[in-house]
Amino acid sequence: MKFASFYKRLQSKDLTYAESNLLAAHMIRLRSLVYAAKNMKDIVVNVQNLEESEDILVKKLLERLRNFSVGKIEEYSAFILSENDENETEKWHNDLDVFYHETIDFLYDNISEKQMTEISVSTLSNIIKKTTGCLEEMSNAASHENNIRESITEIYGNNRIKKI
Repeated sequence: MKFASFYKRLQSKDLTYAESNLLAAHMIRLRSLVYAAKNMKDIVVNVQNLEESEDILVKKLLERLRNFSVGKIEEYSAFILSENDENETEKWHNDLDVFYHETIDFLYDNISEKQMTEISVSTLSNIIKKTTGCLEEMSNAASHENNIRESITEIYGNNRIKKI
């Protein structure tokens, strides 16, 4: 509710076009990060429980998710810190789509009938889906860096830009 009243007060301000773009980019980034956090919240208990599993497939799957996630977060962070004007969003989304399908294939190619009775395949596939969903939202947040940088430059000039 506070967010809605804050947004309503912002709309009453006389913002320039650049200030409006800056505000919109920050709000989109914030929304994306909230969605990313929600995706992780949905699966954190399942991941914690699976980390105690002795099952080799579960260990490989969690390691695969961890390595990919760390790599993507580092890639998004590097993009934000760079002054690169390229739009990486399409590449990022393609990478996530390929990873999702390859990981689902890996799961179904390697799970045995015995494991299917001991491990919930739907839980594992949900963890894969929510992890890639989280990374997608994080990529959406990172992709707005150029909009933010352009708006700050327009408002304050080049001498006021600093890494946020």
